[in-house]
Amino acid sequence: LQYRDTEKSMKVIGDELGVKALLEGGVQRAGDRIRINVQLIDASTDEHLWAETYNRELTADNIFEIQGEISLEIANALHAALSPDEQKRISDRPTDSIAAYEAYLFGRQRLATRNADAVAEAIDYFKIAVEQDENFADAIGSLVEAHLIQVNGGTLSMEDMLIEVRPLVAKLKELNQESGIVYNAIGGLAEYEGDIELAEAYYRKAIEVSPGYTTAYVWLALLLSNFTGDFEGAAKLYQTATDLDPMATLPRYNLATQLSSLGLRDEAMAEVRKGIEIDPTVATTYAFGGWLLSSSFGRLAEGLVWSQKGAALDRIQIGIVPGLYLALGDFATARTWRESYNEF
Repeated sequence: LQYRDTEKSMKVIGDELGVKALLEGGVQRAGDRIRINVQLIDASTDEHLWAETYNRELTADNIFEIQGEISLEIANALHAALSPDEQKRISDRPTDSIAAYEAYLFGRQRLATRNADAVAEAIDYFKIAVEQDENFADAIGSLVEAHLIQVNGGTLSMEDMLIEVRPLVAKLKELNQESGIVYNAIGGLAEYEGDIELAEAYYRKAIEVSPGYTTAYVWLALLLSNFTGDFEGAAKLYQTATDLDPMATLPRYNLATQLSSLGLRDEAMAEVRKGIEIDPTVATTYAFGGWLLSSSFGRLAEGLVWSQKGAALDRIQIGIVPGLYLALGDFATARTWRESYNEF
């Protein structure tokens, strides 16, 4: 969406994303009819490699047939060789329900920021998707991921999470769907249950079947950093995720935290600033930037401003603010913020 109304040239966008070709298109919908215009463009020359227009009746079959056709046409235009497994995944239909699919897409969009209120909204959307199609594996897996994110953020207890998530993961195993989201979700529960080896295996399986799914790289990197001490390996995974999706803020934020832990504070701060430039609504970037400015650069007052910005965007980020007021010697204000955090 960062490029939706852009005036940047195709070459500039290609350079920013680190890609040789760009897919451009538009969708128009009227009642039960859908029109999709799509074209593949060489980023360096601005030449069209392929273009097509699809006019169809809107059904679940048609939507996924069109997606499959587009994927195969792009592969042919790029002279890419698809394995049998890749061809099968392209032809697989995740759900028979348009309503379920739309709710799922809205949920994934909300989940991307990791802000507490947005994650709660995402859960509502994923629940709608699952109500519409109880066998929609990626929606179930996304619901699991969202609950795990809530535990990590402190807005859901471990006990309540396990009650919600365990039957969902059991359903995923029953469906046996090959998907990065599915394997990542199963791995996430395994990690919270303490089976680190199994969790790592599932994260790596998620990357194997969905090499573009950057969340799996991030969760595997967190596991390596937290449980194995492989900080350099974690940094490489974060860098790979950032390279795969340069406009996503989550991998970049995590890369910044890992660079900081390796003592590379300037590089970490550069990633923070880039993350804010990409999406100034993501609270974790401001919060970590505030901590980094105060702890690594000694710029307490500036760090406080950043931290308060993060707290204003997402209540979860209140926690760092009282510590900075305390460091500045303002005990009364620190106590006020601490009380707000405790209340939250």
